Amino acid sequence: MLDLNFSQRMARYQIILDNASIEEIAIVLAMYGYSAQKIIDILTLFKEVHKLTSLQAEEYGDKLEATEAYQSRFNKAYKSYMRLRKIARLLFEDDLEARSTLWLHKEKPNTYNKLFSTASVFYDNMLKNEDYLTVMTEMNCSDRVIGEAHNDLKEMILTKENQLKEAGQAQKATLKRDETMETLDEQMSRLVRVCEIAFEDDPQIMEQLGFVVKA
Repeated sequence: MLDLNFSQRMARYQIILDNASIEEIAIVLAMYGYSAQKIIDILTLFKEVHKLTSLQAEEYGDKLEATEAYQSRFNKAYKSYMRLRKIARLLFEDDLEARSTLWLHKEKPNTYNKLFSTASVFYDNMLKNEDYLTVMTEMNCSDRVIGEAHNDLKEMILTKENQLKEAGQAQKATLKRDETMETLDEQMSRLVRVCEIAFEDDPQIMEQLGFVVKA
């Protein structure tokens, strides 16, 4: 049964557990060590897997939403920074000190880490230097415009942090679900083998339990 995928196994398990409480089946299973309480315990584990699967789906939905929000903020922060970077590279073309201080010599930041570090240095050093700010106004880039672009970067950082948090929660939910499913697989695998022994001469009950009975 372990060769089936998750959904297929859960469907098979439900058929077995739903029918295991039928009196004529329950009586026989009890003779093989599967009391009504033991079946209930396995059913409780089955329901826990269902609950954890729903939680996992919810967490992955949150992760997807957080990823989309981050990507949108990254694109906006990148666009804002690259526009100011182009202007600054032109205005400070002959000022080696400014180019170095503002990291204008760095390669284009096409990843989060590169944009975070490169743009942070640019904004921090630009906004605290009145001379640089004055030069930037030559191309209609006031400190307000630069400050707004800086805020775009800050928003990107916040959404990245949230994305990482949601990704961690989604991974945690998956691990918990998989661990619980592994326990259920072990218990159901044994129960299946017991059913094959207990009802090997009763094809009708085997079919009722979801087994394929050869003619």
